[in-house]
Amino acid sequence: MRILLLPLTACLIITSCSSRQNQNEDEPVQVDDAQIVPKAAEAVVEPTEKVTSGVEGLVGCWDLTIGPYLPAVELGADAQIVAPPTGLQFHAEPGGAWEAQGFELSVPTDATSGPLRTGFWQPVSQSQVTASLAAPFTALMFSLTVDSGRLEGHVEPRWDFGRQKQRAAVTGTKRACPDAHRS
Repeated sequence: MRILLLPLTACLIITSCSSRQNQNEDEPVQVDDAQIVPKAAEAVVEPTEKVTSGVEGLVGCWDLTIGPYLPAVELGADAQIVAPPTGLQFHAEPGGAWEAQGFELSVPTDATSGPLRTGFWQPVSQSQVTASLAAPFTALMFSLTVDSGRLEGHVEPRWDFGRQKQRAAVTGTKRACPDAHRS
């Protein structure tokens, strides 16, 4: 049995929540081979205006050092698609279009990257963020902690088909952005 920690609103993605009606909200819900354990949803900054609080010191440009994806998997030509960038730029502005799920994220103009160069980021807590660089069929998902002017965490490539999961360690140091007019 696999236990999933999801906010109570996760009930919306299940075909039927009728078994929930007569249950105490603090009790787990059994769904097929999974058990949904109620958990209070964490506060996430709504991307409706510029960031004025949240993850202090994150907005701006960062040089990234990324270790190898583990476990090692032969990706062939797909390796170029999920080549991690050498830098990220966290913007204070809410994202537009499909990036509207968070604040703008991009690869700085002077950093190298595969084709994944734009996306969004969201604060998870005062020191943690999730970030995604994505294209229609592929994404790089970052989970990062900001601590004393450093980024630490990991990145995982995501595919639109079944492939063995991989993860690489990420560290980052803040630097000046090449485009001074953007934060």
